[in-house]
Formats: sequence, C-alpha cells, structure tokens
Amino acid sequence: MTPPTDATVMISSPPVHHDVDIHEASPQFSFNVLPLECRQQILCALPDIESLKSAILSHSSLYSAFYNHKTAIILQIIQRHIPRELLAYAVLCSHARNIEPWTRAKVLDILDIYFNRCLVDSFHWTIGAALALVTFHESVTFFTNDYIDNALGLVAPLNFPIHAPSETEWCRVARAFYLQETINHLFCFRNRQERWISEGVKYARPSPSEFRPREKFEIFFSKHAPWEMEQIGAVNEYLYWKISPAFNHIAAHDVELGYYTVYFSDSETWEAVMGSPHKRGFLLKGLAPLHRFVARANHNSRLGLISIRNSRCSNWLLVNELEFSQKFAVQGFESTFYRDLTPGQIAEIVGKAFADDSDSGPRQAWQWAHRDTRCYQLICSKDHRELRRFGYVMWDNQRLQQWAALGASFQAPQPDDDSQAGRRWTAMWPFIEKRRRMYEHGARGWWDGEDGEGIRWIHGAKSPETQRRLLQ
Repeated sequence: MTPPTDATVMISSPPVHHDVDIHEASPQFSFNVLPLECRQQILCALPDIESLKSAILSHSSLYSAFYNHKTAIILQIIQRHIPRELLAYAVLCSHARNIEPWTRAKVLDILDIYFNRCLVDSFHWTIGAALALVTFHESVTFFTNDYIDNALGLVAPLNFPIHAPSETEWCRVARAFYLQETINHLFCFRNRQERWISEGVKYARPSPSEFRPREKFEIFFSKHAPWEMEQIGAVNEYLYWKISPAFNHIAAHDVELGYYTVYFSDSETWEAVMGSPHKRGFLLKGLAPLHRFVARANHNSRLGLISIRNSRCSNWLLVNELEFSQKFAVQGFESTFYRDLTPGQIAEIVGKAFADDSDSGPRQAWQWAHRDTRCYQLICSKDHRELRRFGYVMWDNQRLQQWAALGASFQAPQPDDDSQAGRRWTAMWPFIEKRRRMYEHGARGWWDGEDGEGIRWIHGAKSPETQRRLLQ
C-alpha cells in the first residue's frame, strides 16, 4: 500500500504538454492504453530514483502518472535505499545541510518539525531532492558499516559470540551519524569573518546571533536521553579517529601545511589543548567530504581536500559539546553517584528517549556503565571512551545478554598518560618550524625529512648546498 499523498506537495510543476521533449515508446505499444493505477504501479516497482527519472522522461503518459502521484511514488522507491526508520532523519539532515545562509529562525523551524515528527510529511518531495538524499545516504552507509565492523572487531578477541548487526542495531548507528551531521550544521561556530588568533592558528569565532550552550541544551540536547547523546558522541569520536592517521600523515609532511601550523600530534578527541583546529574544521565539512577523504588511495589524492585553500579552522568539537552540555541537566547533583539518585531524580536528570526504539539494550548498557559514575560524567566522559569504541550503546539487549556484559559494574580503564601526548606535541614543533623556513625560501610539496625528491622550488632552483641546509 502506498503512503498517503499530500496534494499541496504534489503540485510543484505544470502537467506535461504535447510539445515537451519526451521520447515516446515504440508504436507497437503505448502506455496510454494502461489505466492510471497500472502506470503508477509500474513506476512504484522501479528499483531506484534514477530509473524513475529515466522512465518519466521516456513517455508522456508515465510522466502524467507520476505527476499525479509523485510523493507516494518517490516515497515507495526511496525506502528501498533508505530504511523507513531513517527517512525522517535523512530529511532532517537535508534541512540542516541546506540551511545556508544560517539564521536562528531557520534552526528553530527545522527543530519544530523534527520534534513534532512531521519531517517526512512536510518535505517537498522531488526527483532532485530524493536523489540528494540517496547520494548522502551512501556516505552514511559507508561509515555505519565501518563503525560496526570496527566495534565488532574490537569485541572479537574477547571471545564473545559475534553475529551480523540486526536491522535495529544498524539503523541505530546510522541514526547517530545523521544526528551528528545535523548538530554540526545547526550548532557549530559559524562566523567565518571574525577570527581569534592564537600562535598563528585561526579559530572560528561564535557570532552574537549563535545559540549559547544553555540554549542548545534547552532546545535540543535536553529532549534526548543520555544514551542517545552517547550514541552521537560515539560516532563523532569514531570519525575523529578514522581520519586522524591519514590527516596527520599529510600534515606532518606537506610543506605548506607546516607553514600554516597544521597540527599532527593528536589522534584522540580528549587532547583538547593539543588538538588540531584544522582537523576539527575538516570534520565540520560533513560526512560526504570525509567519505571522499578516507576512500581515496593515497596522500596525493587526499591533499586537495585538506589544503589551506579549502581549510576551515574551529575549536568546536561535538563530543566535547555533548560532555559540556550535561552540566545543565545535573545542576545540584554533580558530585552525586548515579546509583544514589532517587527514582524521581533519575527521571528529572535522564528524561525520556526521543527516538522510537523499542529495544532496551542502549538504555540498560548506559545505566550499567554509569552506575558507579558521578553525575557530571554521564555523557561522553573520557573514562567511557573505550566502551564507545565497542559501541556499547548501539547494541540490542539480546546481543548484550549473550555477551553477559551487564552482569558486573563497569571498571574504568587506566587513564591515558597525558605526558605521552605532551611529548608528541613537543616533538611536533621542530618539524613545523623546519617547514616554515623551507616555505619562506620557496619550497613546496612533500618533505619526507630526508631528501628533496618531493620538493619543488617556486623561486628558482637552489644549489645542492642550499637544499641540504634547508631540507636536513
């Protein structure tokens, strides 16, 4: 059965006329003889939106059948590529990705239709819009599959039974990617004209019109349960880890990136002071550019995506924002252990989940992990980062029970040795200073720290002695 059609959405273009350049079918058969409902069923049976586009351009009778039923036909086809459970989040993300020029009013309008659960019904369904949703979903699918593969790969050595993700688990991870993309577009620092300058690094500065932390909490974060925020933080951390090896490798060797002080010592989101503002800015470009970055084979093909000319600096990182926002929910209970809260206090602090998720796995896993945690550490705590790598708030209760993961209190791993991060940070600077001098003398390209094979000199060739002095 096809979904109901909104007449106000259907009428977006005039009916086809006889002079429209549409190629007719063979004279031996005409779609005109088929009833309207039959032609619409033919369109609904097509495998994808591209095929639908080709079909309606091939014959005027198919176009007219589509025109009179376009929303229902598009919805039926697109759900072969985007699960029904994710369609509202795909639409939400589309609104966020196309919000420019950004205004507070636009953000509030988008959130209004989101929290009123009318995203799909209110969306202007066109062939172009549907193609854009499907194309972006390819990036969501890539990262969802990779996140799950990585998480289950970490579990495998523990000898837990491993099986493919259920549909609810897969959609839960994909939903988190859609939400993290949405939040980045709606709430990150957006002012690109004003800058803070710190040690040669440019940071995006929040404009007066942007939402302040308490506002973000009140209009968005507070309307979700902590385990939902933990899910979003988990995929945001994953993206940081995912791009860091290739990003750091390029930032450590490209002369121009060294001149512009692109850091390359960090690989963890908690390295706040030493974290790369260029990397954070690159994360804010969204899943599609990140997908292209990780899918490319080598540094030469990736370099253009993170070059200074395409660079955006930011000191904003979503997982840190989520950790900070919880303070508004736990005021007065910051030092209280979660296990010591009364049922009424838990209801006040935790609230209810917004997503339609009938499985209790994420909630139970989150409660288990935080039983012996103080309330100021309920969301995206550094102590729980290893659990987020395992995807602990992503799995169904059945899987968790098989793993017997909820039988004992969670024991936080030993904290990272901050001195190691400091040593990496200190060791980075001579390589940055070296490339600054090289750049000022006209060097460009790839410097491997030994010879100048990948270097070109834009101010003219240097003598062998000068090259040795600059390159070694």
